[in-house]
Amino acid sequence: MTDVLRGELGFNGIILTDDLEMGALATIGEAAAGLRALQAGADYVLFRFDESAQREGHRLIVDAARSGALPSLNASVARLIDAKSRYLIMTGGNTFHNPDMTANASAALDIARQSITVLHNDGKVLPVRGRVVYAIATTTADLTPLPGDSDLATEFERSWPDVLARKFGTSINESMITSALNEAKAADVVVVGVADIGINDDQLKLVTRLAAAKPTVLVSLRGPYDVRLAPNVAACVCAYDGRLPSLRAAIEVITGQRKPVGALPVAVSDRFPLGAGLRDFS
Repeated sequence: MTDVLRGELGFNGIILTDDLEMGALATIGEAAAGLRALQAGADYVLFRFDESAQREGHRLIVDAARSGALPSLNASVARLIDAKSRYLIMTGGNTFHNPDMTANASAALDIARQSITVLHNDGKVLPVRGRVVYAIATTTADLTPLPGDSDLATEFERSWPDVLARKFGTSINESMITSALNEAKAADVVVVGVADIGINDDQLKLVTRLAAAKPTVLVSLRGPYDVRLAPNVAACVCAYDGRLPSLRAAIEVITGQRKPVGALPVAVSDRFPLGAGLRDFS
């Protein structure tokens, strides 16, 4: 997968790869994948944690350049030098200004609001109207923590009255599930934020047992495929990530402050094809 930086770079757009450690490239290997990406026209290759892969990738790229097996290298170097020249990086004359964090946060929230997708509301629980909401969510929806990160349960408690909030990390044991079930008895609605229940059996068990006991809103904080494994939830909302803008945008939809406008970027099932998503709560 490659990403292209365009805008001011115009036709000299810089092409960079996604993370070469991704599982889809496991049969190729990071080093070989990096070389193939450059041969396919990429300008930058992104290695991550494995230093041995970085060294092997460097060796393969150097050998290919020396043997003439990397004919696109000169064009890539020209694009990179041109980009650096445009921004005065070559001469050290570029002056970077501090970003407007308030404006950036506002833009991020606006973007997140366009993405929140309600896949179904079979239990007619959205927007939540219960006297008490029990919110429980993972704190590890995103693999790379950032300063100021939060979680769905904490943000729900901060923004909505009568919320009992709980959170969990990388694992959930039986006693935690039992405790959650006991606490949820006092709530009219349960909101549970999860990440990839298809590969996290303990999260799936938590969702299944909560949904059997109380009307439950499932919030997918990573991929949208969780809905396939939790058919008994009263409603399903896709936030796609666990960053603060997405959490706040999801809560706005769950509580009815805004109507959903997002649509699936992929096909999840026959019921939820590409583009699926409610534009209201019914």
